[in-house]
Formats: sequence, C-alpha cells, structure tokens
Amino acid sequence: MGCLDYILGMLTINKVITPRASGLTNKKSERGNYLPIDYGAFDKYSKRQGGETIERNIQWYRMWFTYLKLALELEQKKIPVNGKCLKVNRTAYKQWDLNTILTTKFDDWWKSHRHLFVLEQVKIVKEIEDKKDYLYLKIPTNRNEQELFREIQEQLKGKLTGDVAKFPFSNSGIPYLSLHYQYNSLVMNINGKTGTQILDWCNEKYKQEIFGHEQSVSRVLVKGRKRLESVCSLTFP
Repeated sequence: MGCLDYILGMLTINKVITPRASGLTNKKSERGNYLPIDYGAFDKYSKRQGGETIERNIQWYRMWFTYLKLALELEQKKIPVNGKCLKVNRTAYKQWDLNTILTTKFDDWWKSHRHLFVLEQVKIVKEIEDKKDYLYLKIPTNRNEQELFREIQEQLKGKLTGDVAKFPFSNSGIPYLSLHYQYNSLVMNINGKTGTQILDWCNEKYKQEIFGHEQSVSRVLVKGRKRLESVCSLTFP
C-alpha cells in the first residue's frame, strides 16, 4: 500500500505535548498555583548546557528531535503529507542513528549524541597546533582579569567567524511557542481532529488565545506540513 492509498492514519508513537504548569519554573501565581512554562524564555538562545556551549537552548534540539520523530513515523506508516510520502534523508542524518529515534526518548538520545552539537571549547594548550582554525594568544598570569578581558576582546576583533555548528539551525525566526503548538496541531490533525477541536484544545491548554478562528488553524497546518518536509532534509526549523 502506497501513501496515496492511505485514507486515515493514527499515530501511535508521537503524542500531543500537553503544555503544563511546571514546578521546574519555580514561578507561582498569587494563589500559589504554578504558572505555565514561559516558552518565550527558550528564544533567548541560552547556550550553556552542562558546562558546554551549544548553538541554542537545549529545548530547540528537543523540538528538532520531536519533528524528526514525527516525520519518521509518518514515513514508516506511509501516511502522506501534502499528497506524497515523506522520505527522511538518511545520509544527512547518518550520525543521528535514525533507527533508534522512534523507540528512544530525547533525554536518553541526547546523552549519547550531544557531542554532535557541542561547539569546540576554549582550553589551555601546552603545545601549539599549526592549524588555521585556531588563534593563539600569550596571556600573562600576573595581570588583572577585567583588564585582560578588554585587551583580549581588542585582539579578537575581526578574527572570529562566529559559531559554526556541525548541525546548524536554519535562519527561521519562528518563536519556540509557535513550533510547539504547530507540532500539536499536526498530531491532532493527523489523528482526525477537526479545526474547531484543535482550536479549542490549544486555546485551553496554552491558557491564551493561540487561534482566533479555524482559518488560523489551517494556516498553521500548512506551515507545519512544509516544516515536516524540510526536517526530512536536515533543515530546522
């Protein structure tokens, strides 16, 4: 059976991600209830994770993994997207171990794959390597730290190319929150929910007006399907 023969697909691996008030935020309302997670905080691109530097907040990698997982299930079950089968580029994703993603949680996968996303760290070296990708400075240890930082900044001006990640994010300016409800809308739509049902669920669960009318849901689904096609080719978001 091909994709075009598929009438209705029900997802069994990918589920909606219910927004929740989380104790992890440590933020409570005046009544003592935990406030919803501030997804906007993830857009600040905090790059430090476990003492290492990554291109964006770790939640962006979680969302990339989530969209890819959805694409893989759709591919496996031959559920069409925009009238055709999805095909994930296995060559581009070779180091991600795609064969494990459908059965693995992000946190477990990240432990064994985070090295793919960590940017090379600054370190003290004992021997100079003759490579054009490195810049060596001689820093006297008997100087004031604050003064040295200013001098180092001056020395580095015009000499750095910026972050170059092995698996970079695209230049899309979409907020994290939009990716979150877009994913949920896709899952609900694939599982047969109507535009009205998606609208009501999102507005209730996110505790704000995500959708004002059904046309807004349709537009988000169109963008979401394009994003699923893009993620198959290693482009996200």
